[in-house]
Amino acid sequence: MFAACLLLTGLTAMVGCDSSKDARSGTTDAARTNAAAKANVCVLQTDGRAVLRLTPPAEVVCTAHNGSLQVQRENIRIDVWQVRGAQTLDDAIGRLGSVIESEFKEFKAASTTELMIAGSPARRLLGSGVEADDNDPGTADVVVFKVGGRVFVACTHEEHLNPIAQQWMMTVVGTAQEP
Repeated sequence: MFAACLLLTGLTAMVGCDSSKDARSGTTDAARTNAAAKANVCVLQTDGRAVLRLTPPAEVVCTAHNGSLQVQRENIRIDVWQVRGAQTLDDAIGRLGSVIESEFKEFKAASTTELMIAGSPARRLLGSGVEADDNDPGTADVVVFKVGGRVFVACTHEEHLNPIAQQWMMTVVGTAQEP
């Protein structure tokens, strides 16, 4: 049996295999090893406590900060923040400008879609604003969701949104779980 764990700035990536066949699923060692080798577990921590776990479907680089997490794959990046003190999606949406301002400023939603993330109602907002790094006009795709009683915001943005980045963000956010 082989197992290895890598801990980087509050982020855990795990690879492992078991020498037996899973009797319930019938999964073989090779299939489990291949899946585990590509799996990443990204953990968002607030004040030293794990509050959200994401499991991106491909190798990524995650950078954890207190209350936020950057998940990057090739040239696609999403940012995830915990909205401290928010109890509802509406609370978080009311604070959205200040939550995402380090990456995207002056966000104005043009559309809102209701969806489900981690078994709870969520909202996806598409809109325009200004990129924080260079003040260029841009567009952002923002998802406000709740996991384990906490409210989070995920965002991807560019001057012109990349549909692949948007789809990847939804895939990553769809893996959200309590740690």
